[in-house]
Amino acid sequence: MELLKLILKEHRGLVVAALAVLAMVAVLSMARCAMVQGERTMEAQKEEITEQGEDPVGDGDAELSETDKALAKLTDDQRAKMDEYDSQTTEFIAELTSNVWTARNDSYFLTFTGVTFTDHAKGEDGTEATIHPYVVSDLITHAPTTADGKSTEVAEAVIETDEGSFVLKHTLVTDTETGKSTAKISSSAFTVFEADGYTRTAASDGSLEVKGLNGGIKSMLGGDEDELGDALRDFCSLNVPTATEAKWRGIAERDWNEGTVTTWFDLNNSGKSSVSVTYGTEDGKFTVKNSYGSQQ
Repeated sequence: MELLKLILKEHRGLVVAALAVLAMVAVLSMARCAMVQGERTMEAQKEEITEQGEDPVGDGDAELSETDKALAKLTDDQRAKMDEYDSQTTEFIAELTSNVWTARNDSYFLTFTGVTFTDHAKGEDGTEATIHPYVVSDLITHAPTTADGKSTEVAEAVIETDEGSFVLKHTLVTDTETGKSTAKISSSAFTVFEADGYTRTAASDGSLEVKGLNGGIKSMLGGDEDELGDALRDFCSLNVPTATEAKWRGIAERDWNEGTVTTWFDLNNSGKSSVSVTYGTEDGKFTVKNSYGSQQ
């Protein structure tokens, strides 16, 4: 015991330093335990929030585009298939994406990207658009057949979407004498499902010429022909993408109680659509809708 006291007395400085180090280690250990306990508590809170169906960071979907939301509905295996397309599949998808596909006098149409298709369908309040992701998981090209001066080529693809797997049939018919061709696609994945399917139609470049206006109707519509043209172009680019001309029908109706002027235009798309334009005399705004033959 006396020997221990002597050693401590002679090495008092070292002992103090050692004790200080030990004290610091103890403090750091306590702090680390508190941090670990805090992290565990936070993880437990996150797990509890996740189980309740809440997002601890916020509404992640609000930052996603409609395409990203659609792609999120596919599995990892389905998305991986997109990176494995061969040249034939890539060419098939290019045919889909480079055209607009219309049905029933253009009341319904499809547009494609490399990973999604948008189904535009006529609804009570105009055209409704629904975006679906798709993956081509199999593609079969049949040998061409010739009959009655026409050559027919058929390709069938299995597409996987957020609503299941479907067969998409592509039919190309070419006149052997003139070389002119028509193409159609059909699938039960689309709103319109029938043998005739959707017809390939070239999309306009977004321009739309407004024709037939006179001074009287221009005055009734606020005198701003540019805003009228912009309203028609914006509507047609989404609802009648093959139209390049809107011709005024020559009639208009004024509602003094509602403060509106309504008139009609005929479009030059293959389905010969017509649209109504309502001008608000108070706010100066234009509202364009499909008229589906109104005021013929």
